[in-house]
Amino acid sequence: MSKVSVLDIVKMKCFTSLKWNIFCFQIFILLLFSGLLQSCSETANVQIRLPAKELYQKAMVAV
Repeated sequence: MSKVSVLDIVKMKCFTSLKWNIFCFQIFILLLFSGLLQSCSETANVQIRLPAKELYQKAMVAV
């Protein structure tokens, strides 16, 4: 039976915790950049919307 020291257990927990922290950080960065990309693409395609009243008046003038 092999002996496992307390130091070995602490090292294993720290390593798995570090891997988990890196994974969470990567997911956070991915979500952050996808949100920024989406907001930038929305501002590039913004169109000025006219109220229905102004559209109706323009249509009546055109007729």
